[in-house]
Amino acid sequence: RGVFLRKLWLLAVAFYALWAAGVAWLARELWLRDRAGGDAAPDAAAEPPVLDAAQSPLFSRWIAATFVSFLMMSVMVIAWASVKGDIQDNFIQKVKFISSHGIYSLWIGYGLALALWWGRSFVRRAAPGAASALVALAVAAALATPLLPVNENYHNFRLVNESSAADQNGHDFGWQFGNYQLRGAPAIAEELSEDEEPLPDPTYPRPMGPDAVFFGGTDPGRFVPTYMIYSAMVRPDVYLITQNALADSTYLDTMRGISREGEGVQGVYSDQIWMPTIDDNRRAFQRYTDDVQAGRRPDIGGITRTPDGRVSVNGALAVMQINAIIAEDIFLHNRDKHEFYVEESYPMDWMYRYITPNGLIMKVNRDEFWKEGGRPVPYDAAVANADMDFWDWYSRRLVDDPKYGRDMPARKAFNKLRSAIAGTYVWRGDRVRAERAYNQAHSLYVMSPETLRGLVVNIDLALNRTQGVVERLDQLLALDPNNEGVRSMKKEVGRIVKAMGDLRELGPRIAYSPATATPEMRLRVVEAALVLGNANAAVQAILGPDGESALGPADLFRAAVLLADHGQAALASKSFGRVPDAFLSSDETPPGDLLKAYEAHLAAKDYAAASRVLAFYLPRRRDDWEKWIEFAVLSAQQGRVPAARAAVQNALSAGGDAARKALRAYPSLLELVPAAGSGGGAPFLPPAR
Repeated sequence: RGVFLRKLWLLAVAFYALWAAGVAWLARELWLRDRAGGDAAPDAAAEPPVLDAAQSPLFSRWIAATFVSFLMMSVMVIAWASVKGDIQDNFIQKVKFISSHGIYSLWIGYGLALALWWGRSFVRRAAPGAASALVALAVAAALATPLLPVNENYHNFRLVNESSAADQNGHDFGWQFGNYQLRGAPAIAEELSEDEEPLPDPTYPRPMGPDAVFFGGTDPGRFVPTYMIYSAMVRPDVYLITQNALADSTYLDTMRGISREGEGVQGVYSDQIWMPTIDDNRRAFQRYTDDVQAGRRPDIGGITRTPDGRVSVNGALAVMQINAIIAEDIFLHNRDKHEFYVEESYPMDWMYRYITPNGLIMKVNRDEFWKEGGRPVPYDAAVANADMDFWDWYSRRLVDDPKYGRDMPARKAFNKLRSAIAGTYVWRGDRVRAERAYNQAHSLYVMSPETLRGLVVNIDLALNRTQGVVERLDQLLALDPNNEGVRSMKKEVGRIVKAMGDLRELGPRIAYSPATATPEMRLRVVEAALVLGNANAAVQAILGPDGESALGPADLFRAAVLLADHGQAALASKSFGRVPDAFLSSDETPPGDLLKAYEAHLAAKDYAAASRVLAFYLPRRRDDWEKWIEFAVLSAQQGRVPAARAAVQNALSAGGDAARKALRAYPSLLELVPAAGSGGGAPFLPPAR
């Protein structure tokens, strides 16, 4: 990689040097002309067109404009886009730099042209007899410069592997991606040549049913079917909806009005299938926040609550949960009349109860068929075997095509399709077939962090195969050394491997010999259990045989912080509630951890406990006027008017105009302290508990 980057850098410097040399020569010629009182330089008669054009103020402004534009479109875009420098991020980011590359191409042209004029002038002075031949040779070399990137495209295999080749002639992978999803085995059979290996099952994958609804997820999973359905008119009867934007009311408005025009098909989406309204969108938002609050869904972050009850949701994962709720509503309202299919972007848990593989994508069946005795069951053998045989065949067909190895978008797209299906095998507990599917995905694109994570976390660690796990990650880091995501995954896997060892070593000792378990051992098990997602084991490590805490105040507080750090707000609130006031008021208790206790109590709707914790926090952070306001709100809600009044005074004293502006949202609080209108200078009043 270092050799490739050095070559790229030297090439860029060389082209820039040509441009700079040409501009420098031009400046020199203009200076000589000015020095001669406006007459041409000794050999300038041969260069009037370029000198006259370059002497124009417009030319100078144009050169300056391209330079400034290049800085804005390169350096500023790099800062704005937070470029990471790894292969996966470069694939996403490179389209943002097309404009700066265009300007750089202009510079290459300017540099070559001006360098040729300079060279012509030089050889006429230095070697008049050979001038014509040398100029012709220089022109030929300049005209040959496009062969440099062409050569890189066909012979720099590392460049092709990491960034894809520029040639797309004969690459029909996008067509395969869309056509095979929509039309299944008939589309594949039409395109197979006589000398190609036939499909293992000529009827699999099945074509989509009439008027099917297709949830597209990834970029190609949305854009390619959009082209196929609406432009190429391949299956114009299919309803295409992206699962990633359903929480966006503007997108829903657009989709309700999408027209469908095909063979015998007329109308808009909302006339023919149930589509959610703005009110349905709001209900999905409320359902998600209520489910998280009640513990029916895990708290993955992104939900912000204020003491007055207002809630906002941010973050891709949290928004995808709302998208999943709306997608389920669409499915439940339309499944009696329409078949459903999905090309997965983010996993939607509810779908897994209905999903079966169907070639490149998955079918969302009308009815659930997923459990036996409350646990997911593997796919029927016929379904699983058809899927495995198809992907064995299709992986061979793709990998054996020389064009596929030169097409990074195709490799990433088909890898994602197979990885998504592999995840459904994991969900159903069939790790043997899941591993086979992940290995098929890996063969399609070896640099996929998502596939490697599936193999490591869902297969190796799930089967307690810790040997060689870190080596897998090191192999990917060798290919993509700048990938901080893989580096973080390696650290996370290291934590998981350590947690598995701690739980295996210390868990039985705490369970069968609790009297010998030290607080440090219990805390190690708490952390290990939380790392492995086993909150019940964490709680059992905290409690003694009598059901009470087996830890002292300081260790119990540390255990509660661990619960809060791992998103177990309800359990953390209970543990924080067992910590005596004497410890909470101690100077040794970190204020930041007190805020974690406060947030846990708020999430658990234990407002009295939240107020109690703030009463210990605020005397140590008197300048935190925002928390003074929150303490005032909580106190007022509990009918403790003197405490609310004192908190408002302290907020105004600490925050001044900023606090006053924030308090405008709570006019009833400002009315408690009419004399505090000036703000600032008010004495500190200890919070009432």
